[in-house]
Amino acid sequence: MCWTISVSTILSRLVAVADRDGQLNYPETRRISHVDVYHGTEVKDPYRWLEADVRESTEVAEWVAAQNRVTFDYLAKISERDA
Repeated sequence: MCWTISVSTILSRLVAVADRDGQLNYPETRRISHVDVYHGTEVKDPYRWLEADVRESTEVAEWVAAQNRVTFDYLAKISERDA
């Protein structure tokens, strides 16, 4: 048997799970005051530090691990996931 499900159905189920379980607590993400200048236009990039290689930056690796904990805890609560 082949199961198909639309993206809108998946999203509505995810929203329903989020509503039942309350708000997710994402780890705080540090912001920096980095600015690039492209052709005379300043572009703020407060999350530039996250572009560091996760294999080389302990701070980025810890941030990714914290985000993954939130994500996988959330996904584990979706009853339809195993199906």
